Parts: sequence; structure tokens; C-alpha cells
Amino acid sequence: MAESLGPRLYSCSNCRNRVSLHDDIISKSFQGRNGRAFLFSHAMNIVVGPKEDRHLLTGLHTVADIFCADCRKVLGWKYERAYEASQKYKEGKFILEKAMIVKENWKKNWFFQALGDETLHLLVPMSLVDWFGYWT
Repeated sequence: MAESLGPRLYSCSNCRNRVSLHDDIISKSFQGRNGRAFLFSHAMNIVVGPKEDRHLLTGLHTVADIFCADCRKVLGWKYERAYEASQKYKEGKFILEKAMIVKENWKKNWFFQALGDETLHLLVPMSLVDWFGYWT
């Protein structure tokens, strides 16, 4: 039977310290300093820096940079306060920049999958089928 890998996680891209759970993502539609960023309800194994006011795309916010607790790399920031009513939902939430994190436990490294009848079936990515041509 297929082996369970546990919860899907995000880790620091520098040292692989686990910093958040995939289930804690609120939105993937945010912009960080280095490109795309995700809004999370929770983060772990981080250090929160000093608070400062920043003018972001959605207005003025009080934020604090967040750092990996192991290697101290900046991963994003924590929203401490939003000054506009429409942005209050961000307070206490965390931005993790996509460029600063990596996925953990996202897929099995198996070429075969056990089906209900215990028969093993070869799993072939479509890219390989396209590369080698379709065979009969």
C-alpha cells in the first residue's frame, strides 16, 4: 500500500526549517519584496522582528519582519495592524514569500502505485509519454 507522508509543509529555502502548514494558507494572491507571496494564518519556528509602519500596495500597515529561527533569513512579515477597515482581516497573519520557502511532503517519490487489488501500476508522467511518443 502507499505510504503516508504526513502534512504538507513549507520550509525555509535556506536551511529547511519548517515554518508553516499548507492548510494554514489564506491566500496565494499577495505580493512580497521578491515577487509572489502567500498569506498564512499561522507560522512556526520563526522570530518576529521590531514593528514598523510600511506603505504597502493596500495602504499603510504596521508590520514586523519575520525570520527563520534557525538561519535568521528574512522570510516575510507579520501584519500587526491595518489602518483601513477593509484590511483588518490581515492583522495577526503572516506573509511568507514564495522565493524564501520550499515545499515539503508534497508528493510521493514512487514510480508505482498500489491499487485496491494490490496490483502495481506504473505511473508515467504525460511529459515522458510526449517525449518518447505514445506506444501501444
